[in-house]
Amino acid sequence: MHSKRLEAIASLVNHNQKLADIGTDHAYLPIDLVEKSVISSAIAADIAEGPLNNAIENIQHHQLDNQISTRLGNGLVPFSKEDNIEQVVIAGMGGKLIVDILEEASQRQLYFDTLILEPNIGEEEVRQWLVAHQYEIIEESIVKEGRHIYEIIKAEKSENVVTYSEAELLFGPVLLQKKPELFVQKWQHKAETLTNILGQLKQHAENNQAKITEFEKTVKLIEQEVL
Repeated sequence: MHSKRLEAIASLVNHNQKLADIGTDHAYLPIDLVEKSVISSAIAADIAEGPLNNAIENIQHHQLDNQISTRLGNGLVPFSKEDNIEQVVIAGMGGKLIVDILEEASQRQLYFDTLILEPNIGEEEVRQWLVAHQYEIIEESIVKEGRHIYEIIKAEKSENVVTYSEAELLFGPVLLQKKPELFVQKWQHKAETLTNILGQLKQHAENNQAKITEFEKTVKLIEQEVL
């Protein structure tokens, strides 16, 4: 795999557990994981026929038809408990869409031991859903690919009630603890951007009070917790 993002996701996958890759596109991730003997079987799923056909071609090219099957459908809709999926990867889409996919499955009482999630935006919303459904965030990583910075969240279903602070939900409990350089850069840039926007909003403060309050709170949180 020539993708830092996919490599970072792959590094969080549990060994010898059946995996579902949602939004698989070319099935690069499950192919790589099976070839490296990290897992022995996977189901690659996509909502669109085009990407799924690419996945099928790739799987056949690597002669992995016996170990990787495919599903056409929206999110986790084509899956049931009978599939015995132990871990799910949902990567490369917005946080709201990831939450919608997980929520649909939870309405059918379909939960998984491990979730590995990579929202392009809306990480906080994903963490809020995890907490509400008793998932504990056990690992997080952050990578830069091209111009975009990606956060990857690994969570496991917990027997206990899971709680995180406002800062942990925004920044990520593990990332906040580790504070890798890229993480600090990301939030430094965010604070600068918000400060610039605040300068503009305050010129018309009477119309923008709610936004001003919200942005000031975020900047303060970044300064207190990250910088």
